[in-house]
Amino acid sequence: MNRSLLALALALIVGLAADAANAANLVRILVSPTSRDIRLGKVVTMRALGEYDDGSYGIDLSTAVDWGSTLPSVATVSAGLVSTVSAGTTRIVALDPVTGIESEASTGNLSVVETLSSISLTPEKRILPVRRRTRFKAWGDFEDDVVLNLVGDASFSISDPSIASISETGLARGLTPGLATVTAVDLLSGIGSSQTGGDVVLTVVGELQELSLVPDRIALSVGDETDLEARGRFEGNCKWLDFGSRLRWSSSDRETVTVTRDGVIKCLQEGSAIVSIRDHRVSSAETERDTEVICGGEVVAIEVTPQSFVVPIGKQRGLEATYVFADGRRADGTRSVFWSSSDPGVFEITTANGRDEGEGRAVATGQATIIATDPVRGISSEDVGSKSGSIDVPGALEALVLQSIPVGPLPVMGEPGTSVRLEARAFFEGGLFRAVKKLAAWSSSDPSVASIPDGSSCPKTGQIDLLAEGVATISVTYPKEGGPDAITEQVDIIVEFPGSSASQAFLAPSDDLF
Repeated sequence: MNRSLLALALALIVGLAADAANAANLVRILVSPTSRDIRLGKVVTMRALGEYDDGSYGIDLSTAVDWGSTLPSVATVSAGLVSTVSAGTTRIVALDPVTGIESEASTGNLSVVETLSSISLTPEKRILPVRRRTRFKAWGDFEDDVVLNLVGDASFSISDPSIASISETGLARGLTPGLATVTAVDLLSGIGSSQTGGDVVLTVVGELQELSLVPDRIALSVGDETDLEARGRFEGNCKWLDFGSRLRWSSSDRETVTVTRDGVIKCLQEGSAIVSIRDHRVSSAETERDTEVICGGEVVAIEVTPQSFVVPIGKQRGLEATYVFADGRRADGTRSVFWSSSDPGVFEITTANGRDEGEGRAVATGQATIIATDPVRGISSEDVGSKSGSIDVPGALEALVLQSIPVGPLPVMGEPGTSVRLEARAFFEGGLFRAVKKLAAWSSSDPSVASIPDGSSCPKTGQIDLLAEGVATISVTYPKEGGPDAITEQVDIIVEFPGSSASQAFLAPSDDLF
């Protein structure tokens, strides 16, 4: 052997020795995922990840380890591929054959479930413009409170294929404006979402016309974050509907306010910025329906809404806080305050931790003062210049009174082709009363004469459309869900052209009365 070859061989030996001296040592193995719920009959792949004493981690050792299951009667494993055998729990173990190191006992835990009890679908509500697509998912409730995505096991269908089409895997496409119910059936058990109340309603709307953000102005402390609500108005529908699908969010000053693709805003420093949304063709800026975000600033007062309100026992009521700034600007501060009640035994705050979206529930008769406090700014609605709210919780419901708008005599009269409006007021024990027309159920004895609008034209609550000559009785029940304490009142609507004798015939006394 010549000298050059000998030198090369010597260098190789020295290098190998140095590598051996510097080689990192395996210190532990983790099986990923740490824990997993799986349906009986399914397979899942697990990985063995190594950590070394040089600080490296996440090294895939799946093909170098020996695999095993602590309970093969529940699941078996081969090269990381786990096959389920029966319902139960087991642990998938990875063993390094060189060092004898076994995977951590806190990893590789597997729970196999079998019994499906119900199916629910998401999203629970979906606004879908025509020609747009959305995907629904089916979720199964199993034993031990396990919830699994039934991907591959559920078949989807829709109640009205003319409104929207849907594939068996849940991909829906809007075809024409309207409402349709989406259902899913588990192919393995035959259980359907309809059987367990898990169906959802898909609302297909026309082309997007306008976009809006709510609230129009919001106040946050520096460092705080919250989400904004995006709404859309669509062709053929006069209502603003919640709509956050595929929108692009932007901030006019990203050094002051950031916004995520999901509409979560965060204040980074003192100042203000305008947050906007846009679709392919429509922007909230076009109609000045953006949100101004005020970060920090000098708040001189907090005003609580409602200032005064009647809430029956057991009912919920939303609460809002308005910040008044030193420069006169007013902004929504609802999510920055902590809520409290002067008497939780009368009206209790139900908002988690007393913060964020304000809400409370009437518990017992009496009166309570609702207070909003911002501990960061050190200001309260109880301070001078601020306004707290007042909630009155009345006794039992005593009467329901109907009245025409504007106030006039009963029965109500009008011409075909016009409309009339009614107000409904509930009177409670103790003399308290409140308007309840939005909380009542309305019906007509003859919809061909006087009809209750279905809401598609955005009528005012209590509106009655007069269609043809005749007499119809309008019945109003409060509360709308009925119950033993509910009250129903009625009022007659006379529909006639000028000079008609319909009203005379209706109002003429009967011979039977004499």
